[in-house]
Amino acid sequence: TGREAGFHCRDMLNYGTQIVAGVTPGKGGSWVLDEKVPVFDSMKQAVEATGANTSIVFVPAHQATVVDTTGAGDFFAAGFLYGLACGAELSRCLQLGALLGGAVVQKMGTSLSASEWACLQQEVRRILGTNQAEADYFG
Repeated sequence: TGREAGFHCRDMLNYGTQIVAGVTPGKGGSWVLDEKVPVFDSMKQAVEATGANTSIVFVPAHQATVVDTTGAGDFFAAGFLYGLACGAELSRCLQLGALLGGAVVQKMGTSLSASEWACLQQEVRRILGTNQAEADYFG
């Protein structure tokens, strides 16, 4: 659910895609997209109720002033894979990818300074949760 997801899901419905559920923790029991799509609190609940076997995850991009797109894909992949290595769920892996990809496009080239990495490390901790010690090794 959310603004971006709603926009894309509406287009998917218009193209004939069968959307069986949305997932937003804390919003289970509600309906979206003109009352056509039920919302569940978890993927497990959505699968149990609908039998869904495919999912689409929407993660908004980080707001950034783009200077140079060199390295954006590589940094996205690095953040995503770092999340996987830490055992993070898919949405958090995507958030990490978006965070790193958004950071590198704001400057010329593909090198980030030590202070930029330190700021990113704080955000990585927030995304992964403060209990994940792996974030200490980031950067």
